[in-house]
Amino acid sequence: MTGHPGFALSPLVTGHRMLPGPGGMAFGPELAVLNVLTGDLDLTTHEGRMLALVSIAPATPDRRERYTRYIRAVIPPAARDALEELLKTVIKDEFLDGILAQGEAKGEAKGEARMLLRYLATRFDVPAEVSERVTSCADTAQLEAWFDRAVSAATLDEVFAG
Repeated sequence: MTGHPGFALSPLVTGHRMLPGPGGMAFGPELAVLNVLTGDLDLTTHEGRMLALVSIAPATPDRRERYTRYIRAVIPPAARDALEELLKTVIKDEFLDGILAQGEAKGEAKGEARMLLRYLATRFDVPAEVSERVTSCADTAQLEAWFDRAVSAATLDEVFAG
């Protein structure tokens, strides 16, 4: 019993198949993810995948990215592949296009960081803190600048100066 004597609160959502249905007025990004996680939103259909993406679209960019990772992690491989194809579709949607651009930029930065570290390792003893600095950098312009300096630098400090 909770609250004032004689006033008991009972939850409206109590378990699987008892969540508010998709598309309702209160159906937001978090509830969409919860429905996917519990299996109440079927992503084996195109409509289900579209509803999930449209439902998480109002979330902030970092939350959309996190929610998309959660969804990808729990759906069957065939549905995941179909969702990936849907995300690749250019439909001039700011949200979907944003997810694709973020993924491409992160992949490019990771590749450049890996190549920079490989090159640095051929010329210098690379300490862990430098390795961490490079791998955590998501700015491709900065990674390219470091690489350009590494080509002619006599010391590791010269690479990261300025």
